[in-house]
Amino acid sequence: MTMSVPETLLRILARFPKLLLAIFKRCASTTLRLLQYIFSFRNAFILKSPGRKHFAKGNVESSSPSTTTSDDCKKGRAVEAGADVSSATILCSPDGSRDLNQTVPTTNPNNDPAAVQGMRGRTSRTLSCEPPLRKPTPLSKRLNGLLSMLSVLDHPGFLGRALGATQQNKANPGDGRETNIEKWTAFCGVFQKDIENINLLATVLLTANFSFLAIQSIDAQGLSYWPQRLSYASLLSAMGSILMGLAVRTPRFFTAHSSEYFQIMVLVLGFPFELFLYSVFFFITALVVHFVTHTAKFQFAAAILIFSLVFVCLGLYWLVTEPQDKDLCLGSCC
Repeated sequence: MTMSVPETLLRILARFPKLLLAIFKRCASTTLRLLQYIFSFRNAFILKSPGRKHFAKGNVESSSPSTTTSDDCKKGRAVEAGADVSSATILCSPDGSRDLNQTVPTTNPNNDPAAVQGMRGRTSRTLSCEPPLRKPTPLSKRLNGLLSMLSVLDHPGFLGRALGATQQNKANPGDGRETNIEKWTAFCGVFQKDIENINLLATVLLTANFSFLAIQSIDAQGLSYWPQRLSYASLLSAMGSILMGLAVRTPRFFTAHSSEYFQIMVLVLGFPFELFLYSVFFFITALVVHFVTHTAKFQFAAAILIFSLVFVCLGLYWLVTEPQDKDLCLGSCC
């Protein structure tokens, strides 16, 4: 009795898994033996090396393998106990020698109790927060603060408070204002880090816009297609943010001789971040318009839900917190 072609194929395929399993077992056993030979050869080579013999000899001369503690480790603990820093630990390698990547503590050579007490006093400073929910504030001021948080993430406010911390009145109030050099140096360091982060995010957004414009369904619509227009606006805003950030990454020395001087400086220094936010808003709008044009209901609903949650969280964050005081804006850097 002859079998048809399908039946023959079914009989062959029914035995194929068993064949694969047998091959896998054979290969696994061979690979396991090969790994055992390799590790045995490695262990024999390490035991024959002169460095390993030296370490083994040192371990034999110690009192007990389970409680071996080198003199360097004991010295490290003594230094740690007498140090006037919060964390100073010398790590030891398993063979009892010091680690090359150890943290060297800064000790107090005279063990001055006044110095230790002074350091503890500086680290125990506390303040009480007065958020808008607990502090009576005029409605106009509340709306202004909430709008600043939702539109520009309160970045100009923080920048103004940090810049204001560098300004102080002269000895004679009628002589105007002057700039505190130490606080200005701290402000420049904080501002440079902020600009570096903004430029990095703007570069990522620039790449996202190029990728969005390269989509065939977007490019085929032409320059009159609104998502493409908005994406180009986002791209140009990101470029402007990067260029402006490079221009002001190291702020020129400044003294607020009047309120106009101060407002101009805050506007110029905050412009890279504002351009970056404009780029983000343009890109989000381009995506939403594209979803609506192609009736992508799921994507449109997801966008509405996500950004609604973002705005709600920003509002709640503003309600339960308060802006940092001028003395706190640069307190961690001075």
